[in-house]
Amino acid sequence: MAEVTITIGGRSFQVVCQEGQEEYLYSAAEMLDTEASKLDQAGSRITESRMLLMSGLMLADRTAALEDQVGSTGNSDTSSAVADERAKASRAETELAQAREEIAQLKSEASRAQSKLDETNLSGAQDMHAELEASRAEVASLSERLKKLNDASSDETDEISAEVLKEARTKQDAAVKALSEAKSSQKSAEDQRDAAIAALRRVVNKIEAVAE
Repeated sequence: MAEVTITIGGRSFQVVCQEGQEEYLYSAAEMLDTEASKLDQAGSRITESRMLLMSGLMLADRTAALEDQVGSTGNSDTSSAVADERAKASRAETELAQAREEIAQLKSEASRAQSKLDETNLSGAQDMHAELEASRAEVASLSERLKKLNDASSDETDEISAEVLKEARTKQDAAVKALSEAKSSQKSAEDQRDAAIAALRRVVNKIEAVAE
């Protein structure tokens, strides 16, 4: 044990403490001495024991006030942090709900685009089949006319040849136009589908960012 002398309110006291605890004891005595000095400055004439009692009470009161202040600040900070987290959670839920709604809408658009593309492909195939049948019929008709040409006179041959050539060109132009329109319609449907898929991917990325 170590024996030390401390001063409180101008009075010396001999006390003992554990080895190595002297600095803590001096620090505590200094705080009590500060409170005792306030009593002395106030002109209080009290006994030694009462001085120590009052100094201890004043020090305890100041310590309690500091603890209340720290606790109040800590509670305020905690409440603010909780409110911030709740606000963040609320925003995240709102964004998630909006993202889900966008996903549902984009899925619907993608489905419509795919259906349109399928219809376009089917329609294009049907149109090309119809054009093929028309071409076959045209070939048959031309063959029949060529057969007639072999039996016709020269003037008649020229007239029929010009008529056949004109009609064949008209048929060819119509077939080319129909094929071009089918390709254009198919390209438009593919673009709509690709745009819907890209938008869906953006929404998925947004959901992943919100979840993180």
